[in-house]
Parts: sequence; structure tokens; C-alpha cells
Amino acid sequence: MTKDEPTGPGRYGKYYWGLHAPDRPLRYFHADKVEVTESGALLFHGKTGVNVAFSAGNWTEVFAASQLDGHAIAEEADKTPEPVPKGWRSIGTGPGRLVVPESLTVAEWEKALESARDESGNVDTAKMDEEIRRILATRDN
Repeated sequence: MTKDEPTGPGRYGKYYWGLHAPDRPLRYFHADKVEVTESGALLFHGKTGVNVAFSAGNWTEVFAASQLDGHAIAEEADKTPEPVPKGWRSIGTGPGRLVVPESLTVAEWEKALESARDESGNVDTAKMDEEIRRILATRDN
């Protein structure tokens, strides 16, 4: 390790993630990127590859977490989320979660997410919704 490399947990990645898993306490990880594979596995990527992996069924939710208190970032705690409609699935927790059609693949979701990012990396949810509708309409034709 050189003097310019981070030390402590930050050496595993610059972002902090929370993870809910069945029958386990809430856990937190540092990673540069989180990936959900087509098989439903969850991968936490760091500077040197995959830091941690969970197979499908061994995790329920992952979210960007505050390093101050571990709460989900940008979650509106004073609102109760609407139930997820049949045929749809939730990504994330609370009212800030993303609800997408079950038929949307991970690759399609990632494409919609990237197309909705602005220059600062913020996501325009209206643009993302528009891209998801376009993807689904294209698939139906």
C-alpha cells in the first residue's frame, strides 16, 4: 500500500452501502459499485475486484447508506411507501425506493439508470421512468 492509498474501510471502496438479508442483522459495506447479476446475486465491487458477494435469496435489499448514521440516503422517513403492485418489484427501501416491472432485466434497469443521470451523477427519475417505458414498449413490438 502506498501513502496515497486510503486506509481503513475506505480502501474497499468510496461508497457506503446497507444490506438487509434474511434472518441477519442489518450490515454495511464499503464498495465502489454494487451489481445485481442476472441470476440475482449481489456483488460489491472494490478497487481490486469483488469484495463481497451474496447469492440470490441471501439478500433482500441494498441501499446507499449515510456514513454518519447508516440510514438510507435521500429517504423521506415521514412518508409511508405505497404497496408494490402485483407484477412489479421494489429496489431499495422506503419512499425513495425504485419500483420497476418484474419483467425488466437488470441490464435494462442499469441502462435506464445511466440514461437518466446528469453530468453531476444525479438521477432524473422522470427521465428514468420514460426510458423504462420506452424499453418495455420496444420489447412489446
